Amino acid sequence: MTNETTRKVEEIVAGFIRESGAYGDWTDFRGILVCLRHEFPGTDDDELNWMSFLVVRQLQEAGFTFASCEGGEYAPWQDQSGEAVAARIRREWDALGRQPEIGDICWFRRR
Repeated sequence: MTNETTRKVEEIVAGFIRESGAYGDWTDFRGILVCLRHEFPGTDDDELNWMSFLVVRQLQEAGFTFASCEGGEYAPWQDQSGEAVAARIRREWDALGRQPEIGDICWFRRR
């Protein structure tokens, strides 16, 4: 990964940290992909998928909680470790068989 890519990924994470601190709202996983597509236009889906896991890892390390949402109720995942969060996102993404849309896979916010 280039220094420019690293810098842009770090800026995306910083943006989520700022937004979460200001509003405390839940953000859906697709928001990560939207930001990555904006910063890296023309990048193929495989690389965007890989970069999304870099963002997730950094958010997890910054103290974000990942959760499911059904019927307007957020249910934080029991295991919030980086490995478990990444594995669950990967499983749910694979099960979708497509790129995530609004509300797919998970939601996150800063604890």
